[in-house]
Amino acid sequence: MFMMASAIAAAVRYNATFVMTQQGDDCEWLAWLQDLLISFSTTLPLLPFSMMENWTSVEGGEYTAFSPIEIRGNNASIAGYRQSWKYFQSEAEQKAIRETFKFTSKYETSSYKTLEKEARGKFSCTDHPTFVGIHVRLGDMLEKGNMEYGYRAANLSFFSSAMKTVTSYFNKSSCLIFIAASDSFGLAKRMLKPLESNVYWSTGSWSGDFAALSKCNHSIISGGTFEFWTAWMAGSKVWYFSKFVKPDTTFAADFITENFYLPWWKPVGLRID
Repeated sequence: MFMMASAIAAAVRYNATFVMTQQGDDCEWLAWLQDLLISFSTTLPLLPFSMMENWTSVEGGEYTAFSPIEIRGNNASIAGYRQSWKYFQSEAEQKAIRETFKFTSKYETSSYKTLEKEARGKFSCTDHPTFVGIHVRLGDMLEKGNMEYGYRAANLSFFSSAMKTVTSYFNKSSCLIFIAASDSFGLAKRMLKPLESNVYWSTGSWSGDFAALSKCNHSIISGGTFEFWTAWMAGSKVWYFSKFVKPDTTFAADFITENFYLPWWKPVGLRID
């Protein structure tokens, strides 16, 4: 989604049109986008890859590096990971991204059901609750190769500290509901069991969890691009796991903290042995 957002922002700056390749060409995940985001099956222009293969490729933007996009000529394709908020800083750019990333009615409905019906019903909130999304990324973070590369999975101490910080910030007397989701539901639920008194677990599909977390008022994130986008789309307050990157590793050399996390997002750090 970073690459798409960067391309959308560039289209705004250069008064151009954002387009995508058609399914079956060079975009295997288009079907997922069409299911999740309404513009990808309605208004977004889709072109055969053969029409785009000779366009100027704008290289750069590896991982979290920020390499400003400069377009020369009429048509260009954006390359690189572009995993930085700095590619879409202006209000107009962000508005265009949010318009393009609107959910289909399927996920508007499912996220409303998760938050307003199921979660709110579980905790019997009389006042309108404040929803705080939590994503617990564990699966690939616990693989030996990724741990050696420099990834760290957030632990119970982080989530406990983050939830206490959020509860204190919003006043304990307010109706605060944490909406949690994970790529490893069973493991995550066992880990957060001591905190489950005001946690509602979203157990939908990957897309369903993405939509539900994006519809929360605020966010607690442990690390990764999935969580960046749920937090960015939710807006407002964000607390993140500041120990996500292990020092003196390959990942640490690739990851530029200030390019990935927005300046007003709040780090929550703990001692990691």
